[in-house]
Formats: sequence, structure tokens, C-alpha cells
Amino acid sequence: YDTLLEPCLNQSSYSYYGHDYALVAIGDRCWFQENLRTTHYANGDAIPHLQDEVEWAATGQGAYALYDGDSALAAVYGLLYNWTTTADPRGACPNGWDVALEEEWNDLINSVGGFSAAGGALKEAGTIHWAAPNTGATNSSGFTALPAGERGYGEVGFTGMGEDAYFWMSNYTGSVARSVRL
Repeated sequence: YDTLLEPCLNQSSYSYYGHDYALVAIGDRCWFQENLRTTHYANGDAIPHLQDEVEWAATGQGAYALYDGDSALAAVYGLLYNWTTTADPRGACPNGWDVALEEEWNDLINSVGGFSAAGGALKEAGTIHWAAPNTGATNSSGFTALPAGERGYGEVGFTGMGEDAYFWMSNYTGSVARSVRL
């Protein structure tokens, strides 16, 4: 998530709904250094919590889930949101912040050396959270991407914890929601 303000305005964290999110300036943008874990939109409306796979697949509204229903994982990896949460005009991000556009992700990737270097530069180094061997991960950018996995649809269920980090883009192309995978 990024803001269109000057990079971080000399702040190292930003408080939103009772959680202090670490910030990192990369290129000309300020990014949350950790995954969002809000249960409310910026205007105070609740984001529905849907764990059931049938309800998750059928909803036409924004929703979040806990990976495997485990709140301890959410404390580390954040919450898993459907794309509709991203598109909701109430905004899941704090006022003045937004879910990055594809162009903003491309700028971030280019600022850390391009696609061939981005995975290593943006991912947390080591194997505390990432599955071994996590080769090439240096987190040289300070972004500290964690492998929160995803909430799939139907029988897919929860997948990718420890292996994949997915970030929604606020772009919507035709009928396809877009995300970045590290």
C-alpha cells in the first residue's frame, strides 16, 4: 500500500485502527512495511469477516478472512482480503493512502533493480517466515514482504502460506482483478 504524499514525511510508522504500521520509503513513495490487518473501512464501516468457502465465493461485497481461521497468523501476516474490498469506495486503506496501481508496483519494482531483482529485494531474508531455501532474498529495499499466502475459492481453500506473497492492485482490467506475486 502506498501514499501519494511525499515519501513517509519523516515518519517511521502510521497508526490505523489501533495498529502501528511500520513505513518504508522506496523510490518516490511511502509503503506500509507490513500487511494490512484492518477489519474496518476508512469511514468506520465493518469489513465482513467470511471464513466459510461457500460464503467467500458467493459474496459480492468486500470481505476478509483469517488464514486457516488462525488469528495468531493474522498478527504476523495480516488479513486476507478479496478484491472487492480493494475496489470499495469506502477504502480499506487510511485516508490519503491507497492500494497501489499496477504502474505504482512497476515503479517500485524498477526502483529496486527490475523484475529479475525485485523478489529478492522486496522479500524478507531468511526462513523464519519464508520456506527454505528463500534463495536470493535480501530485503535490501526494507519492504519486508511476508508469505501470507491467499484465500482461494472453492476447494482451493487457503494456500501458499510460507511460499507466496500476493498484493492486490487497484487496477481492474475487464473482468480480471490484478495482483502482484512475490
